Amino acid sequence: MRDYRNLDLVLANRYFIIVANEWLNDFPTELHQHNVDLQKLKVYPDLDEIRYALYERTVK
Repeated sequence: MRDYRNLDLVLANRYFIIVANEWLNDFPTELHQHNVDLQKLKVYPDLDEIRYALYERTVK
């Protein structure tokens, strides 16, 4: 997130679109960010130069 003012609201969601540009070389099966565990569900075809994937929150 670039704007952390809404972080709590965003982290309450079940699904997340992760954009990999400039911070991920690939999409790992699992991600851990801001004390939230995410599981990769689907990687979408690139949209121009944008690489993105769908992740779901997991409970551990």
